[in-house]
Amino acid sequence: MLSVNIHFFLLFLAFGFAESFGPVYFYKMGLDVSDIATYWALFFVIRILIRPVIIHLCHKFDLKSVFCTSIVLFSGRYVFYSLVKEPGSLMAGLLLYESITSTLYWVIYHSYFAALASSEKAGVQVATRDMMLLLARLISPFLMSLCLDEFGFGSTFLVAGLISITSVLPLIIKPMREIHIKDFSWKRARVVDKSGALLYGVTGVHEYSHLFLWRIALYLQVGSYVGFGALLSLAILFQIIGNFLVGKHFDRSMSTKLPTIGLIITAFALIGRATISSSIPIILALDILSVLGGVLYGPYVSAINYQRSKSSGSTLMFQFWSETGWDIGCIVTLSIGAACLSLGVPIKMVMLLGLLGLLGMQLVIKRYRNYAM
Repeated sequence: MLSVNIHFFLLFLAFGFAESFGPVYFYKMGLDVSDIATYWALFFVIRILIRPVIIHLCHKFDLKSVFCTSIVLFSGRYVFYSLVKEPGSLMAGLLLYESITSTLYWVIYHSYFAALASSEKAGVQVATRDMMLLLARLISPFLMSLCLDEFGFGSTFLVAGLISITSVLPLIIKPMREIHIKDFSWKRARVVDKSGALLYGVTGVHEYSHLFLWRIALYLQVGSYVGFGALLSLAILFQIIGNFLVGKHFDRSMSTKLPTIGLIITAFALIGRATISSSIPIILALDILSVLGGVLYGPYVSAINYQRSKSSGSTLMFQFWSETGWDIGCIVTLSIGAACLSLGVPIKMVMLLGLLGLLGMQLVIKRYRNYAM
């Protein structure tokens, strides 16, 4: 698991930049926020359409080989970003390339991680993985914002691409277990547990109506790359502290009250960001609230997902349906959000759609809570 976690840290060091500054890059190109939301809605539509092809490819080859190939291809998106200077054919090409390589990587990553994870220590392993993600997200926004301020988007995207492609090295240096998908058939796929689709779907609604739009709104409010990056890094620092205090106790005390409390706290943070986030101190206070909520429900959701995946009979097909659910949730919320934005609804008000995602998470957690124990 160590090599996979080191890989994930390096990959997210680069991915955190694209995640945070990609929409800002498009905005600086002259796209409206509604256009940016539409771009990402189309991104998820393409993912759904090409995923069956990806699954068929995974069946033909060892997951380890496909995993390493997917990382190299996924890293190429940063070169593509550096070439796009304005809306047009290159941006359409980026959309297609990003959709294909993203689908390939994430289906394989989740399947491989689920196959390697130990049921007895699922909480600890998921918490370790999430900590690596948080460390990368802590460093990435501020570090990349400094690079961006000095060298511009083109060079910074190339730096991100270099970091991303080096993330394959830990997987090559340290031997990985070979995992093959056996007894694959679409007939069997139809009867595989689809609970992950529900969980990922409602999470996608929250992610792309709340967190995605919040990052754009925050940049528009702050107006500087370094200030924007610093605020994002500070929010992650709060999350790391909270994760350290709560995460290490997660396997011992999987109280069903924790995720509910966390979701309520996150809802208050979301409402606050939509209504009163007018100054830096208030933004930081709401960050702390959001982080506290995420620390309480996040590991619980991840543990349910990986336990259901392990018991599904096919981790690959479980992730197929889970990723499809995520895409559908994102398409729905981004499409509604883009329509609202085009009609003149303020971006912070559109963020309130994220409350539906939080409500959905509560219902799914309640239904599958025994799988986090």
